[in-house]
Amino acid sequence: MLNWEAVMSPEQWAQATFGEVRLRDERRTKRAVRLAEAIAREPGVSLPKQVGSRKEVKATYRFLQSGQVSYEALIRPHVQHTRAQMAQLPVVLLIQDTTELDYQAHRQTSGLGPIGNGRHQGFLLQTVLAVEPGTGELLGIAHQEPFVRQPAPKGERYSERVKRERE
Repeated sequence: MLNWEAVMSPEQWAQATFGEVRLRDERRTKRAVRLAEAIAREPGVSLPKQVGSRKEVKATYRFLQSGQVSYEALIRPHVQHTRAQMAQLPVVLLIQDTTELDYQAHRQTSGLGPIGNGRHQGFLLQTVLAVEPGTGELLGIAHQEPFVRQPAPKGERYSERVKRERE
C-alpha cells in the first residue's frame, strides 16, 4: 500500500488541493483546507471522528450546508491543477470508474434516483483519474460528475428501454 505521508503530508495535500478554493470569504477557504487535512489524516473513519469535537462537527456541517459552498467550487481548483500537470506530460492514462452512492438508509433525502437493481436510492459518481504511466503517479481527478439515474417509466418494455437515451 502506498504511504501517502512519504509523498505529501496531509497539510501539504490539503493546501495544494483546496488552498485556491474561492468561497467568497477567506475563512471558508481556510475551513476547507482544515477539513481536507483532517480527512486526509484519517480517511478511513467517520467525519465526526476526523474533525474531533462536537463543536467542530457542527461547524463542519454548517460549512458544508452553506449556500456559498458547493461541490463545483470545491472540486474546480483540484481539477484545474490536475489538468495543468497533464498538459506537461507526453502521455497520461485516464482511468474511469462509476461508483454508486447508496442512501437507502436515509429515506428522507430528496433528489435521489434508483441504483443497483432499482431497490435502493442514491446517485452515481463518475470519476476520471489521471495517472502518469511511467511512474504510476496519481496526478489527481481529471473529471468528476455526479448524476442521478431516472426511474424507468411504468410499463416500459425492454425494446423501448434500449431505445431510450440513458446515462
